[in-house]
Parts: sequence; C-alpha cells; structure tokens
Amino acid sequence: MSKQIKHLQMKNFVNKYVDIYSSDSKYSGIMLSTDSHMNVLIKDCVEVQMKSENKRLLGLIMLKGDQIQFIVPSNIQQQAIVVAEKKEVVKAKVNVPKLPGGLKGLPGLRK
Repeated sequence: MSKQIKHLQMKNFVNKYVDIYSSDSKYSGIMLSTDSHMNVLIKDCVEVQMKSENKRLLGLIMLKGDQIQFIVPSNIQQQAIVVAEKKEVVKAKVNVPKLPGGLKGLPGLRK
C-alpha cells in the first residue's frame, strides 16, 4: 500500500480517540494530526506498558511513524459508534389514562 493511501486512511482518525500500539506500549488519546511519514500527534495521551501494565499520563506527545505497529479506534470511540447505531426508542402514541392519586385507607399514604 502506498504511503499516500495510508496517509489518507490515517486522516479518518483525526480528532478521534485512538489506541496506538508500539512494540512495548499502548498509547491512548485524541489524534490531532498525522503526516506522510505516519508521525502522529496525540493529546491527553496515556501510556500503558504491555509487560507491567503500568500507566502514566503523558499529555501532548508525538510518536514517530516507525514506532507505530497499528492504530485502532479507542474503546471510548467504539462505544460512541455503538450508541449512535442504536435505533431511537419510539414512544407509544396511545394516551394512557391517569390513575386516581393516593390510596385512601392505608396509613401513611395520602393524596
């Protein structure tokens, strides 16, 4: 696949939550920008080391394209897609009669 096609596909992830995997870590955050060398600029980045599961907040970082193995939408983004795909709940169009208020005769329950 040519670099130009990869660059265009990476543009689909701009301003979205992504998980970026390298050989030893996973980086999660919002992808701000990318270039033709597949370098990536990420904000609100959290690094998770694969072996030790240690997490650390990095903030704004740039990852070199040669360190990146693959990029996927983050679980946060996937959940948003699932919610968006759910059909709207349609409310019943039948009028429901109102019940009389209160239960007379039972202590503590008043109108």
